[in-house]
Amino acid sequence: MTSVMSHEFQLATAETWPNPWPMYRALRDHDPVHHVVPPQRPEYDYYVLSRHADVWSAARDHQTFSSAQGLTVNYGELEMIGLHDTPPMVMQDPPAH
Repeated sequence: MTSVMSHEFQLATAETWPNPWPMYRALRDHDPVHHVVPPQRPEYDYYVLSRHADVWSAARDHQTFSSAQGLTVNYGELEMIGLHDTPPMVMQDPPAH
């Protein structure tokens, strides 16, 4: 994978949400492995991969890159929608996935 560069990208804002394509292009070009540290909850940091080869590599390596702990900062969302006992397939690792 490529190395992390230091650029500021706001992934979920009113400005980027309706038209994320320019931000996606900038991430691919300048920060393909983007580290996100939520200001209110820094313990829930995560990485955003924006290049196909990196995403493909991570998706095939569930030992290193797991989705089993969730895909959202608000882990209570699964309980709110009744999926805490049966998480969606995208949030499972082999052999359950």
